[in-house]
Amino acid sequence: ADALDVVVEIVELASGARVQRRVRSDAGEHAPAGRLFYFVEIGGVQKGFYLHSLVPVGEYENDSPILIRAGKGKKISIPETFETLGAAVMKKVKEMPEKTAVIDELGKAEADAPAFQEALFSCLDTQSLVIGVLQKNTGAFTQAVAERPDVEVIEVTEKNRDGLLEEICKKIKNME
Repeated sequence: ADALDVVVEIVELASGARVQRRVRSDAGEHAPAGRLFYFVEIGGVQKGFYLHSLVPVGEYENDSPILIRAGKGKKISIPETFETLGAAVMKKVKEMPEKTAVIDELGKAEADAPAFQEALFSCLDTQSLVIGVLQKNTGAFTQAVAERPDVEVIEVTEKNRDGLLEEICKKIKNME
């Protein structure tokens, strides 16, 4: 089958992350590679997000900060992490086109990281399968990903989120 990049466009972050984790665990022989974000809480308050690579990245330190909370509703992006660790992860994933790439999540934080963006598009050109999350309405970068002819965007809503696992897994299995 032709390569299919399945990109899940997210409306609710929590539901999209839940769907992505379930898809990853049900993906069969498509062992994942790529990057994930996780958040750090201090005293019950979310303080920032970190980038975690699912593949070895050599000289770069894994689990590096990408976004810090600077007040209620105010976050500061750290584009240097995307330009170094993020770009290295995408380049490493590109060397493994047979692997399923997991990218959680693309949005405003990557807007000032052209090396990362270039590495991501190169990865999309070579991977057999990419499962990811796009933040909705976050600018030219995510729009360019969504508009690629080899990308299928599936919007996650409260109404459809429970049935998406089966739909996405069926698409993956039909590629084999």
